[in-house]
Amino acid sequence: MDTFYWYPGACSFAVHAVLEETGHPYEARKIDIHGGDNDTPEYRAIHPRGLVPVLQTEAGLLTEAPAILLHLADSHPEANLVPKPGTIERTRCHEWLLYGATYPHPIFSRVMRAERFVADPGAKDSVRNKAQEEFWEALQLTDRKLDGRRFALGNAYSICDPYLTVFWFWGRFVGLPVGDLAAYSKLAARVLERPAVRKAVSDEQLPIAL
Repeated sequence: MDTFYWYPGACSFAVHAVLEETGHPYEARKIDIHGGDNDTPEYRAIHPRGLVPVLQTEAGLLTEAPAILLHLADSHPEANLVPKPGTIERTRCHEWLLYGATYPHPIFSRVMRAERFVADPGAKDSVRNKAQEEFWEALQLTDRKLDGRRFALGNAYSICDPYLTVFWFWGRFVGLPVGDLAAYSKLAARVLERPAVRKAVSDEQLPIAL
């Protein structure tokens, strides 16, 4: 059985949802990244940067949400959560995962942990405010990219969808008007209809109406 390290509402939520979707056997271990669990020598030995998610497998440790999502989908082809290798649809899947990992995610890090990006503590609020503006722009672009689609890859649910939904959650968490993003909000609603996603929401005790 693999061991899954997570924190409520973090990008590890997407992995949590896909673990439930695939039926992959796992033991969940919550890491309080705001309470210092991630700064212990024991956890730093697992993830040197103290981040989540981590999936500890017999073959070794896996980090980075997109990589773990791809591993789970490829390990459970019967779940139909990722297109076949060599297809343009597979490339589109990678495109969405890289989009999330390189655009909205790092911006949100500046929203939540602005102090890490400045030498002058007095500049923290300015960094956070600017990052929140940029994060909203990222969510708006995502909404435009999703327009006319039932799911990120078209009509089929995939690992891209719970991953993108994480950023929608984050926008709502910091008070952005994500409800105004029609296509994105419809995607989030469809994702939240899935029993596996609802189970992950319940397990993480997230304040999301189901």
